[in-house]
Amino acid sequence: MLNSRDLFDTLRLQKTRGLTNVKRAAGYLNLIRASYGCKINKYGARPKDLIRFNNMADIQKRLSKVVIENRGYEEILKRYDGKDTLFYLDPPYYMAEYYYDTGDFVFDEAQHVALKNQLSHIKGKFILSYNDCDFIREQYKDYDIEDIKRMNNLASRYGANKTYSEVIITNY
Repeated sequence: MLNSRDLFDTLRLQKTRGLTNVKRAAGYLNLIRASYGCKINKYGARPKDLIRFNNMADIQKRLSKVVIENRGYEEILKRYDGKDTLFYLDPPYYMAEYYYDTGDFVFDEAQHVALKNQLSHIKGKFILSYNDCDFIREQYKDYDIEDIKRMNNLASRYGANKTYSEVIITNY
């Protein structure tokens, strides 16, 4: 796959109806890799190897029993919950919901509370990533909370050394 603005624009504007799932996924992956900030609406204009899959067999083996969905958490938790299930959840960060494109769905404070309530009743395990704030810490005070720091990848591109405090929350 070439790294070019023209190809990026072609992929971004391409109609996906009629494409196979593999072709749609490959196009989307390339849009993410070539875009600025992984937002797929602006070309990143930086040299990089867009696709580096030397270990496809390992990836295929690792993902052979994995289900990846992009649906509401309520449906996913109901559909797949079981004692052997591990959920990874990455909801919109609290008080930063406006950065996320959730269509008509509004992920507000009530949704954060509802997510916590539903997670407290599942049979499986979960890993949940969130921004570090008092509201989230209070919501999940009865769970394991690990503090982490991550770099702001976009800021570091311009020499800034900004880090963000996040938390990883688990029920095991």
